[in-house]
Amino acid sequence: MEGIPERSPAGRLGVCLAVLLWAILSLAAAFRWFGAGRDYGFYGVFFDHIGVSRDIGHDRYELGFTGLAYLFKSLGASYAVYAATLAATSLAIKFRLIYRHTRWPLLAILAYCGIFYPVHEYTQIRAAVAIAFMLIAIHEYLEGRYWPTAVWLVLGMLFHTQVALVAIVMAIFWMFRQGPIVAVAGGVGLLLLGTALTIPALTQEVVTAFLPQLLEQVIGSSDFDTFNFLNGPNILSMATILTLLVLGDVVDRAQYYYLFSCAIGLILYYLLADFPVFATRFNDMLSVPIVLMAFRFKPWSPAIAAAALVLFSAAYTLAESISTGVLG
Repeated sequence: MEGIPERSPAGRLGVCLAVLLWAILSLAAAFRWFGAGRDYGFYGVFFDHIGVSRDIGHDRYELGFTGLAYLFKSLGASYAVYAATLAATSLAIKFRLIYRHTRWPLLAILAYCGIFYPVHEYTQIRAAVAIAFMLIAIHEYLEGRYWPTAVWLVLGMLFHTQVALVAIVMAIFWMFRQGPIVAVAGGVGLLLLGTALTIPALTQEVVTAFLPQLLEQVIGSSDFDTFNFLNGPNILSMATILTLLVLGDVVDRAQYYYLFSCAIGLILYYLLADFPVFATRFNDMLSVPIVLMAFRFKPWSPAIAAAALVLFSAAYTLAESISTGVLG
């Protein structure tokens, strides 16, 4: 991939710190070291009843998640072991990609942990794994390897159907490179199609179980209580995008895709205001590349301002996660 930055001289110490953080966070997600959280009990009940009171082919969760859960259950593993495996896999993929595609990986990892870990690995474990596969697909796509891209997207969809939307984003990104008319016409059509195809699958999940808890968990605002487009994380994301554009630090195809994905997430968040569950989930998924986008700056570059904004967003979001019970 063009423009892959050289890493900061963190050396072996940096790698050891990243591995230590990976181990702690993986075990914490499985054994609830940071509090009970919001979805863990639901997943635990689901796991306990596999093969007892429910059939694997008739569950509201995706086939990849249920099939792997059935395998772990048949081997005598507990849900904690299953959750630890999923969290460890998700974090390992993301940390590895961060190390490969950023110049300041430890800072990017800390930013990811503050912004996304509470709501993904610690809460929506299916989405966490799906997004990890999604990130691999994105980089296969940027390398021009389209069959592996499709394979990784399908694997992601086996854990969460929302990943299907990323194929639409990739197609729109390609259209933007063909010209504005193709981009606008094709982009609007694909977004409408993708949203129409994705929302019914998520609607089934929301309607069939735990509607009040799901609404409380992912309602679209920084305080998780009311929908508000101009919440703290969204404002900081927009400020990060504008900062990189103004400073001219978006210099390669990967950077443009990261920025494009974050922008589409914000647009969908605004357009789907009447569907806050979906608005928040789509925005959460598409904005993950922000930690790759903001930490590719050269030493003492003005673009360090964008990284500072993302780190501030991480601290802000982490504090909100604690205060609202996502953690703690």
